[in-house]
Amino acid sequence: MEATLGGETGIATVRVAIIPPEIVSFTSDKASIAPGESFTLSWEVTPPYTTLTLQPGDIDVLGDTNASGVGSRPIDPGPSENTDYQLVAVRGASATTTADQ
Repeated sequence: MEATLGGETGIATVRVAIIPPEIVSFTSDKASIAPGESFTLSWEVTPPYTTLTLQPGDIDVLGDTNASGVGSRPIDPGPSENTDYQLVAVRGASATTTADQ
């Protein structure tokens, strides 16, 4: 907003923040595995979101997620050592949410 009166200018700025998507749940179907054994990660994210990725590996899982925000992805083969997985949900350019598994 800007207002001018008699050569003087006043400026006020309003910032509207984009709320990041909510990761409702992020789970694995197995708590532990043998090296290389497969398992499945599942999630529920509140839409809308522009990208959904699994880390490590920067795996795009948008196509593994339905319109309601529910998805899953088999990891096969599984890791050969202890690995922490993250689901990263992004809405727009600046609203990001991360969940650890």
